[in-house]
Amino acid sequence: MIEASDRLAATATADDSTAVVARLDFEAALAQLPEEFRASVVLRDVAGCDYAEIASILQIPAGTVRSRIARGRARLAETMRAGGGNHHDAAERRNDEASNHE
Repeated sequence: MIEASDRLAATATADDSTAVVARLDFEAALAQLPEEFRASVVLRDVAGCDYAEIASILQIPAGTVRSRIARGRARLAETMRAGGGNHHDAAERRNDEASNHE
């Protein structure tokens, strides 16, 4: 008979796996954003910077920051709805881009 702690451990492992896959899909979708949108979205939604900080970091007007974040989030949501952007494809794309810059 499976004990409650064993069931809890199995559930936690499944939840952890789901979270990891979701994170990989998010990162893959994020990697597909054009750099101008990606930088703004990451600084706001991942790093927690406010709009004025982002404007200063990127040296662009605050209105442009807001616009890029809105457009970046919209594209990110669209990519995630379309299947998460397959993290394997995104990793291959990043490797290709890196080798093209060498």
